[in-house]
Amino acid sequence: MTKWNDTGQKLKAAAKKYWYLLLLLILAVVLLVWPASDEPDPTGDTPAYETNEYSLRETEQKMRDIISKIEGCGKTEVMLTLKASGQRVLAEDKDYSEGETGNVDSTREVVIIQAGTSQEAVVVLKQYYPVYQGALVVCEGASDPSVRLRVIEAVRALTGLGTDRITVSAMKKD
Repeated sequence: MTKWNDTGQKLKAAAKKYWYLLLLLILAVVLLVWPASDEPDPTGDTPAYETNEYSLRETEQKMRDIISKIEGCGKTEVMLTLKASGQRVLAEDKDYSEGETGNVDSTREVVIIQAGTSQEAVVVLKQYYPVYQGALVVCEGASDPSVRLRVIEAVRALTGLGTDRITVSAMKKD
């Protein structure tokens, strides 16, 4: 019987000693479980899933910026060619009706309105990304074989092209 009393006394002492730590732990759990706000983003930025339009020029620009940061590469220009361009397949709502002149078919894109805002977004069923045919990189440091190899590896990683479809050439001196 005294063993249980000793254990109870120890628990009470530990509870007094760690009271603030226990309170802080409970507060942290409550904050983690608390739901996020449904208010729209005040910056007006659209989420990434809405801005997945592909731009070849933008991709070339991003590649040029990142490749020029490779050690020894220097000033860089990038050109990509496409075998197949990117495409989105949108959900469609089809209506069939009979009129005096015959059957009338109408098709329109399915649009959703985001909760809490008046912004509309189309429903994308599938997203096909572009298939690259080749890449040309012209940079100042391309005469160095180690720089050329690093550039080829970077382009291969970004585009999925084989090394036989990537050309790296030295930029002419002005």
